[in-house]
Amino acid sequence: MRLVKQVPVLAALLLGACGVGASPEASRKANGNIADIALNAGSPDVALRLSDEVLAKQPADADALVRRGQALTDLGQLDQARESLHRAVSMQPDNARALVALGRVELPVDPAAAEAAFEAALKQDSHSAIALNNLGIARDLQGHHVAAEAAYRSAITIQPNMTAAQVNLALCLAMRGQGMDAIRVIQPLADAQDATAKIKQDYAAVLAMAGQRQAAERILSTTLAANDIPSALDALTMARGGLPGDGRAPLAQLAPAAPVPVRTAALPVASPAADPIAAPPSPEHRAMIELGELDSEMAARDKWRELSQRFPEILNGRKPVFSTVERHGHIIWRVKASGFPDVARAASVCDVLRPAIAGCSAFDS
Repeated sequence: MRLVKQVPVLAALLLGACGVGASPEASRKANGNIADIALNAGSPDVALRLSDEVLAKQPADADALVRRGQALTDLGQLDQARESLHRAVSMQPDNARALVALGRVELPVDPAAAEAAFEAALKQDSHSAIALNNLGIARDLQGHHVAAEAAYRSAITIQPNMTAAQVNLALCLAMRGQGMDAIRVIQPLADAQDATAKIKQDYAAVLAMAGQRQAAERILSTTLAANDIPSALDALTMARGGLPGDGRAPLAQLAPAAPVPVRTAALPVASPAADPIAAPPSPEHRAMIELGELDSEMAARDKWRELSQRFPEILNGRKPVFSTVERHGHIIWRVKASGFPDVARAASVCDVLRPAIAGCSAFDS
C-alpha cells in the first residue's frame, strides 16, 4: 500500500497515542510531524485538518500556520493560504520556511513579491537550494532571465542532482536564445530511463525554442493529439526571446518549501504577439476551460467571482458555465469559462493559470 493511502490511518493511530500521557507540547510536536508526513505523501487534506486542530487551541502557533498555508496551497485555496502565511510571517519575520511558502503562493499573481519573499528566506539560509530555485522562477516570470539563470546555477551548485533547477535552467537558457546550451543541460535528464513525461515535454520545449522543431514534434507526439502539436510548437517557438519585463517567461518547475515534493511545470506560454488572453470572446467561440470542481452551486458561483477578481485580464468578458456530474453518489459542480476561439488557445490560457489552478483544462464544448 502506498504511503499516501496510509496517511489517514497513520494519523489516527499516532494522534490516538498522543493523548495517552503526553504533554500538550509533545502532542503539538507529534501533530506537526504527522502533518509534515501528510504533506510529503500528497495528503494536504490531512495536514490541513491537523494544523487546524492545533490552531483551534493555539491560534498564534506559527509552525501550524505555515503547515496550514502549505496544505491550502496544495489544495488550490490560494487566498486562504496567503492569509495564513502572512500571519505566520508577521509573527516570525525570519521564518525561512514561512517565507518560501508565502513566495510560492505569490508566484502566480505577484512574482515581484514572491522574489522579495525568497530573497528574505535566503538571508536566513543562504544555502537553501529550494529558495534559490524558486527565486529563479520569480525572476523568470518577470523576464529577468540573466538573474534567474544565476539563481538556478546557485541552486545546482548547492544540490547538483536537483532536477527542477536543471530543467528550469534549460528553459531559461532556451528563452534567452542559448538553445545548444539548454539542450546540453536537459538532454541527459530526458534520456534517462526514469525520465517523466513532464521532463520529456520540457525537453521538447527546449528543442522547439532551439529551432529543432521536428525533434520536438517527435517527443510531443507521444503525449499530445496530432492536431494539437502544431499549435503547441508555434507557442513554444514564439516563447524564445521574450522581452525583459514582459512577464512571459516559462512557468517553470516549482521546488516548494520542504517537505512538499517538487511540482511539475507548465510549458512556456506564447509571447504577447500571439497572446490568447487578448483575443476577445465571440459568440461562435466554443472552446472552454474548466476552473474547478466544488461541492455546491453556491460554492461554484463564489469560485467564479473569486477567479474573475483575481484574473480580470483573462476572465473579464468570458461567460461562466456551471454544470454538474455525479461522483460516488455526490453531485459535483464544475466551473468553466467559455468564449475561446479554439482548444489550442484555451489550453494556452490554462498554461498561464495552472500555477494557481492546478486542474485547469481546455476542451471544445
